[in-house]
Amino acid sequence: MSRRLATALIACLCAVGGAHGVAQAAPTRAGMRPKRDARTQRLLAMEAAKRTRRGTVAYRKGDYEAALRHYHAAADLVYKPALSFNIALCYEKLKDPENAIIHLRKYLASKPPDNYARRARKRVRMLLKIARVAVKVTSYPAGAAIYLDVKGKGVRGRTPFTMRLQPGKYTLYVEAGGYLPSTKEIEVDVGQPNYHDFQLKRQSSLRISVSVAGAKVILDNEDPSKAQLAPVNRVVTPGRHTVRVERLGYYPVTRHVDVRPGDQASLFVDLRPMPRYGYLRVVTNVAGAKVKVEQDEVGDTPLLT
Repeated sequence: MSRRLATALIACLCAVGGAHGVAQAAPTRAGMRPKRDARTQRLLAMEAAKRTRRGTVAYRKGDYEAALRHYHAAADLVYKPALSFNIALCYEKLKDPENAIIHLRKYLASKPPDNYARRARKRVRMLLKIARVAVKVTSYPAGAAIYLDVKGKGVRGRTPFTMRLQPGKYTLYVEAGGYLPSTKEIEVDVGQPNYHDFQLKRQSSLRISVSVAGAKVILDNEDPSKAQLAPVNRVVTPGRHTVRVERLGYYPVTRHVDVRPGDQASLFVDLRPMPRYGYLRVVTNVAGAKVKVEQDEVGDTPLLT
């Protein structure tokens, strides 16, 4: 750029508030850019074209970083959709498929001719296969295990953790001891927020103690044959639970317990013994003798009662 042109360009930028705030543009409504006069537009277009040519020369020489700087500068001056395509090519050469995809999508959003659009979409599909997007996973409490899609594949990491994933759909599982596990369906994409936080809820638990050792505890509708011996510690869902306690020689007891989310509830059951009866055998030297207990006649000898 000649010194005269550069001076004129800076002067024009100043006129619209573009250099050091020397001169401010007239107030405009939010979201509207100040209008540029024809001379300013012409000068900006000339500089943008020059930057574009320099970018092309650098690209052909294999200096992709320089090409990228020139194309970005041209786009900042006067944006044209083709610049987004050129910028994407530079990022692709610089092994940055994520930024390449972002600019190709910007180019496609301008609705280019079909033949160019097909070419851009093909490159996007190709780049999506090699792109890796940073996905950050956090949780409360920290240190929760992270599983991806299939838990059998093992733990991917522990929160807070950042992993790089190919764009696509996944299922995240997060687990921590003493807390209910949480699952989330996620879609990983380039240029989108890929941060996922899990606020895990404490597990509800129920401890059942019994006054007599060897008592069986049956919870809700469990199979009695699989009953556990007290004391019992169980992780339970919030809500009402039915507890039945049984022991040979004792009256069975049924209790209802309401457990709130995150509660560590406990229940003590005091079993009462059933009455115990003995046996009495009466034998006499003469069969058929009448036997009374207190005032009640209970039978004839020989007698077992």
